[in-house]
Amino acid sequence: MLNGYAYIERKEKLKAKIPELDIAYRSLIGDREEQQDCFGVFQNEKGTFAIVCDGMGGMEAGSLASRVAVQIFAREIAHFREEAPAESMLDILDRMDYSVYRKGQEKNIRTGTTAVFIYLREEKLYWCSVGDSRLYICRGNRMVSATRDHNYDLKLERMRREGTISQKEYLAEHGKGGRLLSYVGIKGIRIRDILREPFILQKEDVLILCSDGLYKNVREQQIQEIVCSRSNMEACALALEEKVQLNASRQRDNTTFIMIKKK
Repeated sequence: MLNGYAYIERKEKLKAKIPELDIAYRSLIGDREEQQDCFGVFQNEKGTFAIVCDGMGGMEAGSLASRVAVQIFAREIAHFREEAPAESMLDILDRMDYSVYRKGQEKNIRTGTTAVFIYLREEKLYWCSVGDSRLYICRGNRMVSATRDHNYDLKLERMRREGTISQKEYLAEHGKGGRLLSYVGIKGIRIRDILREPFILQKEDVLILCSDGLYKNVREQQIQEIVCSRSNMEACALALEEKVQLNASRQRDNTTFIMIKKK
């Protein structure tokens, strides 16, 4: 498994294995007592895989949940089916969900984690997410979020579209919806984002997988400006790290991000 520390030790070896990609990362503890994020970047004969998990701070043993999820991910990609990438990602997600849930049962605790992960082979990109960790895609001077936050705000949006709440009620409740409706370890994930047809990457495209600590501490506009103004991913990662560290106006959550640029 490549967690924050193991990845540092294997960084140059990883880059040598994936010469067509420029990869950088950070995993910061912020003002918290424990690092509940876990992440990994892997490559085998089937392609490149990356994952970010954010253990849920409102539950017990969030760090345990994120670590178990990444361990299962690392194990299961050996059995990944290239001919059915979306189905393979869903299979991995189900195994992650069951493993985290069972670990909580073994320790008699309730625990869970978000997860966002990708599979990349040549120019074909697939992704899957649960919770509020995100995948951003940067192309040229634009950056878009490819995933949704699976929280109460998502439910409010659906209720507004269906007409079960008024616009006034929606506005009164919107912004209060940080509580997650879906996560790994819930035992039966019902809400998740999965890309079934490949997104075709172009040269110079940048992917950002991140926990919520990044976009809650650094505005999306600032993230976009940093990524679009620097060609080197390590320079981008350093600039984003500085932005997170300088933001002292509010409590800083654990912050983890992986940046992958197609050369």
